[in-house]
Amino acid sequence: MSYLIPFTDGSRNCSPETIGSKAYNLIHLLELGIKVPPGFVISSEFKTLDSKKEIEDLIKENLEKLKTPFLMVRSSGVGEDGADFSYAGQLDSFQVKNNMTDIVTSIQKCHESLGNERLETYSDHNHQKVLNMGIIVQEMIEPEFAGVLFTQAPNSPYQKMIEYVEGHCEKLVSGEVTPETLYIPNEKSVLPVFVPKLVEISNKILNVYKTHQDIEWAYKNEEVFIVQTRPITTKANWISWSSTNVNENYPDKLSPLLYSIARRSYYHYFNNLGEKLGIPTIASDEGMFFNIIGEWGGKMYYNMSSIHGVIALTPFRSLIGKSFDDFVGYQKEIQTETSFSTRFLRFKFSCKVIYHAWDLKYKVRRIENLIDSYKRNREHKTTCESYHEFLGLRFNDWINASFADFFAMLSHGGLGKFLNSLSIENANGLQNNLVQSIPGLISNEPIFELWEIKKYVLNNNFQFVFDNEDNEKILKRIETEKEFSSLNKMISTYLETWGFRCSGELTFLTDNFSEDPIPFVSMLKSYIGAESHDPKDQFYLKHLEQKKILKELKIEINHKYIFFKAIPLTFVLSFLVKFTMFSISCRERVRLKQACMYYEFKKSCMELAKRLTQKNILTKEKDIFFLEYDEISRILNEEYVDKSYIQELIKLRYDKFEKGTEFPENFYGNNQQFANIYSDQDETYNPKDGVFLGMPACGGVIKARAVVLDSVHEIHKLKKGDILITKQTDPGWICAFPLISGLVVERGGMLSHGAIVAREFGIPAVVGIKGITTQIKTNDIISIDGNKGTVECLTQ
Repeated sequence: MSYLIPFTDGSRNCSPETIGSKAYNLIHLLELGIKVPPGFVISSEFKTLDSKKEIEDLIKENLEKLKTPFLMVRSSGVGEDGADFSYAGQLDSFQVKNNMTDIVTSIQKCHESLGNERLETYSDHNHQKVLNMGIIVQEMIEPEFAGVLFTQAPNSPYQKMIEYVEGHCEKLVSGEVTPETLYIPNEKSVLPVFVPKLVEISNKILNVYKTHQDIEWAYKNEEVFIVQTRPITTKANWISWSSTNVNENYPDKLSPLLYSIARRSYYHYFNNLGEKLGIPTIASDEGMFFNIIGEWGGKMYYNMSSIHGVIALTPFRSLIGKSFDDFVGYQKEIQTETSFSTRFLRFKFSCKVIYHAWDLKYKVRRIENLIDSYKRNREHKTTCESYHEFLGLRFNDWINASFADFFAMLSHGGLGKFLNSLSIENANGLQNNLVQSIPGLISNEPIFELWEIKKYVLNNNFQFVFDNEDNEKILKRIETEKEFSSLNKMISTYLETWGFRCSGELTFLTDNFSEDPIPFVSMLKSYIGAESHDPKDQFYLKHLEQKKILKELKIEINHKYIFFKAIPLTFVLSFLVKFTMFSISCRERVRLKQACMYYEFKKSCMELAKRLTQKNILTKEKDIFFLEYDEISRILNEEYVDKSYIQELIKLRYDKFEKGTEFPENFYGNNQQFANIYSDQDETYNPKDGVFLGMPACGGVIKARAVVLDSVHEIHKLKKGDILITKQTDPGWICAFPLISGLVVERGGMLSHGAIVAREFGIPAVVGIKGITTQIKTNDIISIDGNKGTVECLTQ
């Protein structure tokens, strides 16, 4: 083997063990067609210049091929630039004039740096040692820009980070100047001239090395030169967390009981669904299923990295992943390892999907019957039986309900993909308009009953009873005065049927309308006092509009394609629209039953809590929600109970609950050395030309006054025709929809409660605009486009 290897000779005559990783990587990059400053490397087998005089002739011969007046003499330690240790800056490099004397002197100094003090300190600390090195001699170009690119930014795992300076990169490394920092992807319309080429090269390097790289580069004469690439040694296991949609069901802080149930429920939800669909898994995949959700600051978050890891196990991960992100309103890119998928696996998966889609109606009916039976028989069973029946329903039988979620998500996403494949103009807007005003949607029933209550009040001139500002007195008067007996019966029936459907309906620490009807009276008073029309008439008109849109789209397809292609396309369109509406309807049915089931379970817990409080095991009844479900199960099993331990445990959990601080809606989390590290994924939104961009939830364009509300208890501020702007909506907002002409929410996806109800009313709606509640003010005149997902503030 030659002691001197020109870069152009390729990697066949060398290895990282003989020339060091730094030099070997440069030669490898050159073989891949990536530009590297010309040069050569002296092998580590050449120990000293004195014992190998013949090397000088080789150096002299190769120096003649290097044309720049200055050269770089760089160390390339064997073991340097590894996956675990970089040794960056521990070995010496030199900038020298292009002559033999300086080159030979610098090569000798590079060898001598193997014994320097800082290398010894670094080696002792990491229990690794560099014993030898190759020596790189290469041209030193005079760059216009130079810097480093991290293929994974230290604080943003799904972005690249570029730091750069004008001139030599040495100014950046030495700290002489503060570099410019740029993240990629980036929404800036004008980027530095070197960025596109640099990003292209970095993607190529990443694809070759399969691990994230720290790349040193230089830009000159419209060319990007790579000076060095090495693995990023401080690797962070970044996880994407999002509460964008989960806050709809869990808007408040989680009690330990609720979180313990939810964590186990989500495991079974995804695991059981995967088994039914025949998704192949191995033991190492269990970690993803166990960690579908997490708790930060007392609130629940989706672990989007785990969820997309599970989705990556499926054959159609691209469609399912995009559908899930739209489903929950998550707008960031998730990178997962690609799983191998055979044609047989795709076929098998497709067959199972078709079978379960065919059976969806019966699955939904099955879970409804089980929950109805649970509710009907709860009072006739012991607390222990009722408690564990709920856990069985939630952990095991809920697979029947999970298919409603799955098919609502998949069919809605499939409809959108189909429309885009047809190159239909305004496909996103049409996707939502085609599934508006779904016949028989259970979510509409509370609106219809509220209208009947309002109509009864207006027809009998009972408005005066709601003039009192004290809602408690209003309720007492309705309950006690004979004149209002029919009204009282209507309200009681409503609360019995729908009272558990409210904001935070799945939480245990928030009273629903059945438990505390005062907030319901406040909401009803606002609804009665506002101008509104029969919602059945509105839904019927929107249903006619939906049929018209579908008919016009079919005509467009027939005009656009030849007969034999148009016929199957229109058939597929009709099927997708019909099945999407059906699956969304199924999903709303099981969500109603879920809220009912949780309310009945809460009753069982309160009955148990009363007994435990009487026995001084609990200090107060609501303490039971600060025990986890398996702890309560052990108490019911009459295991030994240490009262002082339980009370101290509850006290600690109360303390943690109170101290929980709010985290961002979407962030990257990393548990390094057991210290919570996180970075916000969502930058402060800067609208382009005054226009905010979100996700289209219901088509249409409207211009009106904006009203920004923090909670459902403020809906009295709404006037007919206003555009509601809020952080999120849930079933508790039902009275607001008949009043508004448009909806904008910070959180949620295309199948969130607000998006579905907006489509029922045909209200233009946009979701997923971070910070919109702070950037738009009440009384601003705004325009929203539910087809494009844009919001524009027209108030100057």
